[in-house]
Amino acid sequence: MTLRANPLSLMAYSSPMVKRWMGAEVLVATLLVGAFFLAPVVAYTKSFALPDAIEPEANHVCSEQVFGTPSPPAAVVSIFPGNTTLEAEWTAFNNCVFQDLYPPYNLTEYATLAYKLFGVGPNPFPARYFFSQGNYSGLVYFDGEKITAAYEFFLQNVTLDTGKTFELLNASMVLTGYGDIEFTASVKNIDTSPIQQLFVGTSGLPGPYSLENTSRAGLTWTLVPPLGVCSSYLQPGATCTASYEVLATNSTQYHYFVYVEGYAGGRPFFYREELRQPAPQAGLGKDWVSVFIGRINGERQGLSLTENATLDRFAAERFATASSNPQISDYGYATDMTSFFGAGASTSGVTELLLYPGVSAPYSYASDLEGMAPRHFAALMNSNYTQYGYYIGRAPYYLISASCPVQEIPSANINVTQYFEGHGCTVTPVPDVDWLVMILAP
Repeated sequence: MTLRANPLSLMAYSSPMVKRWMGAEVLVATLLVGAFFLAPVVAYTKSFALPDAIEPEANHVCSEQVFGTPSPPAAVVSIFPGNTTLEAEWTAFNNCVFQDLYPPYNLTEYATLAYKLFGVGPNPFPARYFFSQGNYSGLVYFDGEKITAAYEFFLQNVTLDTGKTFELLNASMVLTGYGDIEFTASVKNIDTSPIQQLFVGTSGLPGPYSLENTSRAGLTWTLVPPLGVCSSYLQPGATCTASYEVLATNSTQYHYFVYVEGYAGGRPFFYREELRQPAPQAGLGKDWVSVFIGRINGERQGLSLTENATLDRFAAERFATASSNPQISDYGYATDMTSFFGAGASTSGVTELLLYPGVSAPYSYASDLEGMAPRHFAALMNSNYTQYGYYIGRAPYYLISASCPVQEIPSANINVTQYFEGHGCTVTPVPDVDWLVMILAP
């Protein structure tokens, strides 16, 4: 008789040993795979060398070497033009100082073997990294191991704003009639404390507040200078607008950064946002009006002006009527009010402004309006008005001499030529200019 082993019994007898062996093998494999993909064991180091961070003792040491005193003299070379000795001494002093820059700042982070071999997994470096040396700070942007941007500040302990301190309401580029570009941005304080020394600026376009580039140790640093002043002291809930002109570039689309700097809670902060927009068009248009209203809203107390489509249509009707007889101020206003809003409509709650910006930039025109047409500017500041409509068209106009002591008509139904000539001013008919008709209402 042949004895046969029961396979089920054999399997049942050996299964605990097999399971323990297989379990240990799976555990080891899991740990190895986990270490390969998750354990940060590979070191990566990047060195940053700020172009302007000078060692604290450099000024004293170099002053002793060049001038023989612990501190450099207060004299500035430009005060003594042609003084070759003084110029040579200051050149030697500056050359000496910049021999004592801080050594490179080393940042070491770690990544996994999977990242090292295959580029898989978390990047070794953070997306952004701040550091300080002396009176300067650096901000470096990473994409994996690659540095994509580096900024240098004459500030210490800079923090990166994450949108908790302020809100960037808008930013735009508008082509002026002179062929330049007016950059404008509005900022609102959404913090519970005031923001001090608030500056706004842009990059990528040449201009008075362009950011300067300096290279050191193979890395290009963007030196962030004081940008366009937005507000020296912006209260919580308040809004400010900064603007300045830059040179136009030949491009169908603008790609630029908006920068915001300031002090919140006594500490400096920095913010940047990348923006794109089609190349702006010359002359009056939607963008021009948007920047103009943004500037006005930044100065108003209370609610901002918002666009109303009904008032836009009334502005178009008013342009058609008023431009048919430009010799008379606000010609046909009362009749158009009754026709458009009805017989019971009151003219007291609605105001019309006829403006002629010419080639002025929108932000600067708003400032000029305050001086040359105070009644018009006061209407724009009036907190009783919360809505506006507008229309842009071309029609004849009567140009007033720049030396004229008055620049605005005080009320409707006045003969423009007679009024200004009565003040000793020269009036010149112009056959075709841009009109900006604005309607304000509660």
